[in-house]
Amino acid sequence: MIKVEALKIWEKICDWKEVCQANEHFSKELLERGSVDFGDSEERLELAYLYCSKGKGYMDMHLKQNLVAFRKYLQDIPASANILLVDYGCGPMTSGLALAEILSEHGSDWRERTHYHGIDVSRNMLTIAERINKEFDELFHDGRFSLAHAKEINLESIRKEKFDVAILSFSYVLAPKTFKLDAKIIEAFPGQWHDAVIGWGCKETHIIYQNPSGDHQKHWSKLREIWPGKQGQIRYEKGCSEDCEWGGPRPSVMAGIVGTRE
Repeated sequence: MIKVEALKIWEKICDWKEVCQANEHFSKELLERGSVDFGDSEERLELAYLYCSKGKGYMDMHLKQNLVAFRKYLQDIPASANILLVDYGCGPMTSGLALAEILSEHGSDWRERTHYHGIDVSRNMLTIAERINKEFDELFHDGRFSLAHAKEINLESIRKEKFDVAILSFSYVLAPKTFKLDAKIIEAFPGQWHDAVIGWGCKETHIIYQNPSGDHQKHWSKLREIWPGKQGQIRYEKGCSEDCEWGGPRPSVMAGIVGTRE
């Protein structure tokens, strides 16, 4: 059984020529949290690689936070479940690396049962995510790995297939400056996700949030407030926010919503 070690993969990514060049080119941290435009152009690609670097990037922080949150909220997923991870604001598939590590601890067939779907506003981030999955053989099978470019909340790009469990990693889309989220978009999303989960035939769904404390939580708080306790065949339990003890200096919180088919 090959165990995925997400942080060791990140350390190897830090040694990529493009990451090292970006780290040398920029004399200081230029990634404003939640608002940097990684874009689609070649000129912005260097910023996307800078995100992955040691010292000036945030990939290690986000990876550690994801590992803590996923271990907390996904510990009871059945070992034989067919799983879909929808990673909204996926960047370089940080949440995908975290989930791959956790699932690889519970059996060698997780790759046959798990589909990763990453969505990001930046094509440059999608380029890096695709490269990571190709270069590290222990990650997702090509046929169960997909990416989509989206500038608005949209679930239409996700393949039509049946899954037992659907996981939504939604943290960075809810950062204050990532998208200009108005009330109508947030209010519509619980219904959109619920309809998708029903269409996939899921027995359960997990909506997982983790992000720095403070202003970053305002969109999550609104989403949690309006998420219904029961919708059709699914009953939702909305957990309270709690500290995400990821081992770094920046305070972070995490929370989850669990939906179970009755």
